[in-house]
Amino acid sequence: MLSEALSNLEAAMSEDDVIGPALSLADYMRIHERDIIARAFEKWAYDMTMTAEALGVKRTTLLEKMKRFNITRNTPDVNERLRAEEMRLRFLSLLR
Repeated sequence: MLSEALSNLEAAMSEDDVIGPALSLADYMRIHERDIIARAFEKWAYDMTMTAEALGVKRTTLLEKMKRFNITRNTPDVNERLRAEEMRLRFLSLLR
């Protein structure tokens, strides 16, 4: 999963020359961290303990991150939310 996130990050960074200003590293990390957690949660059938073990974090840490990223069993399509978050961050970077 981490290698997939890094590949996505590299692809997004190469698109910045065409699309607009680059996002900060923190913005990219936030987008991809949310994606990794949401996909793992779905993969492990919404089981908090199994997801936390698979990600190598404590269950309480996973719960805190899920609250911060607003990830629930009813979370809409992960890719749709990621695109919306990336567009919001790009817009904010234009205002800087």
